[in-house]
Amino acid sequence: MKRTGFRRKNKFRAIKTVSDGILFDSKLEAGWYDWHKFLEKIGLITEFEIQKEVTLKVNENLICMHYPDFYYFDTKENKYYYADAKGVETPEFKLKYKLTKALNPDKGYRICKGKPR
Repeated sequence: MKRTGFRRKNKFRAIKTVSDGILFDSKLEAGWYDWHKFLEKIGLITEFEIQKEVTLKVNENLICMHYPDFYYFDTKENKYYYADAKGVETPEFKLKYKLTKALNPDKGYRICKGKPR
C-alpha cells in the first residue's frame, strides 16, 4: 500500500523553520539566527553571514568544505567567529570543527547549544 502525503522525518527530529524568509534546518538554528540578528542590531557583532563557505586544505590538498551556520565579527572581543547551532554533535561535525579551528587559528569557533539566551 502506498502512503500519500508521507514525508521522511529528520533522523534528529529537527523541524524545518522559516525566519526572515530564510528556511533553516531546525527551530534551534532559526532561534540562534534571531539571537545573532539581535546582537547585530544592537551593535555587538558586525559582518554577520549565514552558511559561509570554509575551504579546508592541508598542504594544498582539499580535504573538505565546511559551512558553519554563522560567521560574524565580535566587536567586543575584536575577533571573527564561526558559530554552529547544534543539538547533536556528529562525528563528521567534530572532525570538521577540529580542522576548522586548526586551519584558522586567528578565528574563534562557538558551538551554540540549547535555546538562545
